[in-house]
Amino acid sequence: MITMGIDAGSTATKTVILDANNDLILSFEIRHTGADVEETARKAVEVALNKARISLEDIDYILSTGWGRRSISFTNNTKTEIICHAAGAFHLVPNARSVIDIGGQDSSNSNG
Repeated sequence: MITMGIDAGSTATKTVILDANNDLILSFEIRHTGADVEETARKAVEVALNKARISLEDIDYILSTGWGRRSISFTNNTKTEIICHAAGAFHLVPNARSVIDIGGQDSSNSNG
């Protein structure tokens, strides 16, 4: 099963494609989010698929997370980034007890 994750953040949209065991990154793409979250996600997905030399039909499951997760219509499910952070931390470092997230919305320069 090939899976894809899309993190639609307030400043950047990140896409990753994982192999059947979810332990090998087949491809990824990072783009500035801009005003149209869904369009940005579609472009990021297209680039990531091209890099991996696969098509959208090869993807078995797509999950979106982040600030704009609900703006992406072509995913199978959504989860908050907090849930995703916890799952990722547990997968990579089972003894981890804390995750610090400072995203673009929280760290952007307020002066423009």
